[in-house]
Amino acid sequence: MSGKLNLLKIFNALEEEVYCVIKKSLIFPQYEMGDDVDIFCYSKDKITELILFELKEWVGDKQIKLHTEDYQNHLDIIVDGKIYFRFDIYQKLPQYKKVLVKDAFFSSVIENSKKELVKVPNEIDEMILRYLEYQEYYADRPDKIKHIDYIKEYLSDDNKKQFFDKLHYYTSVPPITYEVVKHSLLREMYKYLQMKFTILQNSIKSYGLKETCRKIIERLK
Repeated sequence: MSGKLNLLKIFNALEEEVYCVIKKSLIFPQYEMGDDVDIFCYSKDKITELILFELKEWVGDKQIKLHTEDYQNHLDIIVDGKIYFRFDIYQKLPQYKKVLVKDAFFSSVIENSKKELVKVPNEIDEMILRYLEYQEYYADRPDKIKHIDYIKEYLSDDNKKQFFDKLHYYTSVPPITYEVVKHSLLREMYKYLQMKFTILQNSIKSYGLKETCRKIIERLK
């Protein structure tokens, strides 16, 4: 293996394909050890094949590991037994547990993408994707606050209505399942989470993201 991975060269090979890089790193096309890149596309196997072709010239077969699932491929470059870089290739939205997202949002992201070195979501879709990531993982991964910081920076008065309209159209709180209904404690927990989710969305819409975050931080002190 010689030199650093040339991500731009790899994505140039995808120029004719339909794809979209979501939550692109701020240092892209540079990267750090253990980083990954998330790709939405309509044919995960075709995108994987093209990336593999480029990677084989750089690292050799023995340093590449491919894990395939129904709607997602993990393509890992392994160095000294550790993940050097990962390509997460999605053919469908990830399975979110804390927020319901309409399947159609996946194609909306791809079809409304734009070119910035590589194909990326438009401003509204990028913020929604980061909001979903924050909602889903923040309890276990406090570092996901970076997605709220991103939204704070890019949510403006001009795009605020479009952001909330699209967020409300494509997302909702998960419904109560039979198992939850059977247990009153779980039912009450669900109602509480549903209320908090609604309060959070209304607060952001009324006072803005920055002020809402300030209020939350004040309560946590």
